[in-house]
This record gives sequence, structure tokens and C-alpha cells, in this order.
Amino acid sequence: MQASADYFDGETAGRREVTARLDVNALRLSTLEGAELARWPIDKIRRLPGAQAVAGELRLIPEFGSEARLVLRDPELIAAIENAATGLNVKPPAPRALQRKVLVWGGTAIASILAIVFVIAPLLANQIAQFIPPESEVALGESIANEIEAEGVFLMGLRPGACDAPEGLAALDKMVARLEPVADAHVPLSVKVLDSGTPNAFALPGGHIFLLSGLIKDAESPEEVAGVLAHEIGHVITRDPTRGALRTLGSAGVIGLLFGDFFGGFALTAMVDAAVNARYSREIEAQADATAIRILQAADVDPAPVGGFFRRLLQRFGDDDSYLASHPTHGSREEQFTQNANSDARPVLSEQEWAALRTICDE
Repeated sequence: MQASADYFDGETAGRREVTARLDVNALRLSTLEGAELARWPIDKIRRLPGAQAVAGELRLIPEFGSEARLVLRDPELIAAIENAATGLNVKPPAPRALQRKVLVWGGTAIASILAIVFVIAPLLANQIAQFIPPESEVALGESIANEIEAEGVFLMGLRPGACDAPEGLAALDKMVARLEPVADAHVPLSVKVLDSGTPNAFALPGGHIFLLSGLIKDAESPEEVAGVLAHEIGHVITRDPTRGALRTLGSAGVIGLLFGDFFGGFALTAMVDAAVNARYSREIEAQADATAIRILQAADVDPAPVGGFFRRLLQRFGDDDSYLASHPTHGSREEQFTQNANSDARPVLSEQEWAALRTICDE
């Protein structure tokens, strides 16, 4: 198949009428007298980049980088070439200078993102946490709490659903009612128990606190549990969980919490993991301990039994063990709570209520 076409050889400015003939492997160009001018392999032919489309025309180059041009107007030959030249519409590669610019721009963008996530966002988290509206804190914590209750946290052995034995819930509510009025938190408290053998507790943004059943079963008195609960309330008061949330979510979390715009499943999963495995500095933990002692004293609860809880941790794990490694040493915590003993304090729960709390997850 062949037809006439306009040929520009890229060396001279003139247009030359030629005959273009398509065979199996190439498009051959020849003079009107039949002398061959060029052979363009069909697999290298490309559409002229950047050329404005003209109805009824096909503008070609033999390969990227070539200055030669061919303008075809025969519809049958155009259709045959478009069918045979599979690489006809391949885009030209970016110039090396542009590639270098893209690499530089990309590297700068990545560096900026890393700076935002690991430097700026943590700084913003510490500064802005105090200005987050309480209702946004509560809503964020509720989102995380609902996810934890619905799905559990497999790696920590947390099973879905909060424990809800009626008598145990009544005992827990009584303990919270004893501490909350004197805590003077900026948000209402929501305290629940999760079924897990791990002796732990953690706080979420907005006053949501989870005690693990392993902690309650390891405790020897309700005062010990009340002390741990008061410690987590201390984190809520100073908004430590909210700072952690902002650091986990990065700058997007800062903006989202300020304007009440929350996030998708991936971010929520990250938040669940960060909340359950929260690690605060020793200074922050010491401050939460001091707040716990203040709350216990104001609620007429003896802080000394909490010292016994840390004494047993010291015996089981030592002060150098990784368990609660970010916290102050077990020995120093035992001393701090014990030296604030109040033998005249009222019991937190009756023996019957304490027994009910210890079995809150048994139904």
C-alpha cells in the first residue's frame, strides 16, 4: 500500500513530495521517480509530539530525537499505519534536564514531608493540643474506642467488646464517681474494662480510659486499681493522649482536629495501635503520678496501696526490665505513693463490690 506524502528531511527547510509505501516491517519513502530516500522501521515510528491535530492528517517521525517529519493525508494508508505501528502513540521520554529537575523536586518534596511528619507535626502537637476543642477530643477518642471495642486488638490479646457484668459495672461506676468530681478534667470520663490478661491500662483523647482485666486481677485491692485509674486520668487532664494522636496523624491530624474533620480506616488503625501501645517520657509519667496522688488525696483514697502494686512489679520485673520501661522506676514510684499514705481514708469499694469488679469480664 502506498500514497503520496509531504516529507521534511530535518536538514533543509523545504517540503518534498514523496511516495510512502508500507510493507511488513517498515514505511519506505522514495522520490516520485522511485529512488529510495529513507526506511522507517514500523516499530519505531511515532506520532509527532506536540503537533496540533488536523483532520485527515497523520504527522509522523521515524523515532524520538529525529528532526525528520512526514505528513500523510491518504485515509487508507493512515488507517494501515495506525493499525500496524503499535508504538505510534508512545509518549516521548522526558529530557535529562527535566528528569534531573523532577528528581530534585521529588527529593525536596519528600524531605519536606518527612520534616513535617517527624519535626514540625510533633512540635505542633505539643503546642496545639491545648487549643483543640474538647468536643473534637471526645469525638476522636470515641472513634478509637469504638474501633477497639468492635475489633479488639489481636496482638495484645484484647477481645472485642467491653466487659459488662452488671454488678461489676456498678462497682466500676462507683469508683469513677469517687474520683471524677475531684479530678477537675476538662472532659467527662468514660471508663471501661477490656478482657485481656495483660496488666495494663491506657487513656485515649477526650477522657476515654480502658482498664484491662489482667490489671484488675493482679491488683490486691480496689485502691490499687483506683490509683492506676487516677494515673490515666492524669494523662487525660494534661492531654497527653491527644498529643500522641496528633503526632501519629501528623500535620493532617492537627488540621483535622482543629476543624473536626476526622480520618479514614488506615489512620484509625494507626491510632488504635498508637493508643494501646502509648509510651510517654519519664517526665510525663512522673507528672501523671503526681496528679494521681492529688486526685486520690482529694477523693479520700489511700495512695499507699498503689505503692504495693509497684513493689510487686519491682519484684517481678526489676527496675531495668522493658516492662513499663518509659515510666519512672518501680522503686521510685513505690516510694512516692507510699510516703503519701493516709490510714484514715475511706475504702473505695466494699468487699462485695471489689469481688464483683474482679469478675466483671466473667459473663
